[in-house]
Amino acid sequence: MVPLRRRSRPARIRLRLAFILRLAFIFAAISCVLYYAVTSHENVSNIASSTDCHSLALLDDGDGQVEVKDQTTRLRLEAERRWLAQNGYLYMQHSRKAGGTTLCMLLRHNSKGLVRTQATGWDAEKRRETCQIISLCSDCNYKTRNWYSAEKLPSILVEAMNNSGRNFIEMEGAGVPIDLLTNPGWDSFVFVSSIRHPIERIASALRANHKYHRNPDCPVGQLNCTKSYIQERHILEACSRGIYSCLSNYFVRMFSGRDTNVPSPSRVMLEEAKANFLRFSCVVLQEQWDETVGCLGILGMHLNVKGRFNVVGRMSAPLAPGNQKSNESYIEGFSSAEMGVLLRLNELDMEFYEWAKGFILRSTALRSRSVT
Repeated sequence: MVPLRRRSRPARIRLRLAFILRLAFIFAAISCVLYYAVTSHENVSNIASSTDCHSLALLDDGDGQVEVKDQTTRLRLEAERRWLAQNGYLYMQHSRKAGGTTLCMLLRHNSKGLVRTQATGWDAEKRRETCQIISLCSDCNYKTRNWYSAEKLPSILVEAMNNSGRNFIEMEGAGVPIDLLTNPGWDSFVFVSSIRHPIERIASALRANHKYHRNPDCPVGQLNCTKSYIQERHILEACSRGIYSCLSNYFVRMFSGRDTNVPSPSRVMLEEAKANFLRFSCVVLQEQWDETVGCLGILGMHLNVKGRFNVVGRMSAPLAPGNQKSNESYIEGFSSAEMGVLLRLNELDMEFYEWAKGFILRSTALRSRSVT
């Protein structure tokens, strides 16, 4: 009988590591499934095929290695790898009246770390709390500019950032790139944004419009003068003027990349918005800001750790002048009839928000457990 040949020590170590990696993956997958089962009403059999849980997007190939099976996840992870190696760029999609300015301030506070900038990198006055490159596009719908080309937009933004001495940009006034998942030019970009309850966002936007463009006969802080917008005709007119002032399915329009080109958003746009959302590395939930802003840690930003990346301070950035960020609800100011109009015209946005909120909170819980 031929004696069995004893494996070499390096081979035994590799086998043990592979076994440990497989056990770790199985544990993570089971934890994810159990978390879904107890926090939602989804059927567990449907959860395993979901891309919501990042752990389930990594499948063991049988040799102790992990392979990303989902193409969107693959693109996101590769972009994050480039960013952490300081070979990539960051695209911040500004959600109006949903914490966009505060998110921008977090990026500016990281400007001496992973977010590179030169002393002369800002072409906006110091008092203006913005991360936009003003000379390129200021609060504008860049998709209407004569220099716009969907195919060439990534290289246009890279050139603008390089000329400004930084590697991140904030875009406001238009939705995400229409070819976010198909244009190879976006492969070197990580994406961040924020969302908020759609009706709360509308109420805040109406208050802001009243504050900055108010009728002198209207007392500051009252919605009476702006409630005339809460009519189907006025809301659709506002949306036709641009994504910035849109009060109808704002998030679906923005994340689908179709903006105001479609008078009445469809469920096709809703699914496009969800697909693009999964390409984002970090989307902060306005209502639970301090809890969910930790997703910036994926990109190496840890504002709650003193000295990390030359940043001193808390995770929550200082408020912009005149800004009052709070969890105060504005919805109480609407009558039942006004709420009915807003909910009817934002049905897709409400569905998108609840779906995205669930994704964000599940990801936050998984990150918290992994750190623990």
